[in-house]
Formats: sequence, structure tokens, C-alpha cells
Amino acid sequence: MISRLASPPGIKPGGSAIGNPGVSPHMLTTTEPITVTISHKLGRDGAKRRIDEGLASVRTEVGPYVKTLDYAWNDYRLDFRVVAMMQTITGRIEVYDDFVRIDLELPRLLHLLAKTIQGRIENRAAALLGPPKEKS
Repeated sequence: MISRLASPPGIKPGGSAIGNPGVSPHMLTTTEPITVTISHKLGRDGAKRRIDEGLASVRTEVGPYVKTLDYAWNDYRLDFRVVAMMQTITGRIEVYDDFVRIDLELPRLLHLLAKTIQGRIENRAAALLGPPKEKS
């Protein structure tokens, strides 16, 4: 376990490992969560239903790439955990009357892709919670 008060063995105060400049104990800790808020006009139950239905397609899409995808509803809060490529992503989706809040906690390595991940979540959630597409 890494403590913020004392440097781990082999890590000099100031953030570089002995013989390995640039290795910092702070690089090994978690980062701020990504938060996405999406407005909707479905009501709380309608938004929850759409999210629940959307989880089936998400599971199918990411199935080949993930080792674990666990989720559980607790009233209007969905807690989830995804393990892929030895990285664990945890998060929650909270459903309100007129918006949905998604909080995602990424490991440091995946946080480098935070903007891309955030954009995909925003697009996917907006499509899921938006009005049905008109057939052409």
C-alpha cells in the first residue's frame, strides 16, 4: 500500500524512483472521477428502463473485450464494475427526474484516454435517453 505521508521503498521524496526518473507515487494513485450529466424528458422510471434495456446491447458490444462486467440497481442508482486488460473501471449511474449523472472512476493508465471515453459516454447516453429516431 502506498502512503501519501511516506514514500514507498525505492522512491525518493520529490517523486522519482531510484535509477528511474519520473516514477512518482502520485502516478500510482487514483484520479478524479469523470462525471457526465445528460438531460432527458423521460421521467425517472422511463430513463431507468431505457438504461436497463441499453445494458443488454452494451454487454454484447464489449463482451469480447472485457473479463468482467458486473452491475446492480439499488432503486435509481446503478453501480457497475468492468475489468478489461487488467484494468478495473468502477462507476455509478444515478437517475433523476430530468437528468442522469454518470460517475466513472478510471485507473491511472486509462485516465490518459479520459476525454475520448467521456465523449463516447456522452454520445451513447444522449442517444439512449433522447427521443426515438425517426425511420426514413
